[in-house]
Amino acid sequence: ASQSAPSAVYTNDDEAVAAYARYLGMDPEADAAFLWIARTAMLAPLPFPWAEHTDGEGNPYFFNPSTGQTQWEHPLDDYHRSLYQGLKQHSAALAAMTACPPPTSAS
Repeated sequence: ASQSAPSAVYTNDDEAVAAYARYLGMDPEADAAFLWIARTAMLAPLPFPWAEHTDGEGNPYFFNPSTGQTQWEHPLDDYHRSLYQGLKQHSAALAAMTACPPPTSAS
């Protein structure tokens, strides 16, 4: 089973954002430039026709009545995880390109 989202997902304080960032695979300190993705994910509305329910122990889960699919993760968590990974790779590639020294001229 996958790790469930932090319980404070509906607040927008720094500790909750850091917890959600870790849940999405980020290092909140090293990936500070990407914390907006965690904030966005925390506040993401459910796509139609998904609905949020709670199990007998108070844990949220998500149900899609069109497909019958039930899951613990918010339906958009994979999207936000992929967005972070793609932007981080792109950012690293840009940093590597700009770190290359300029060509030297032959004398």
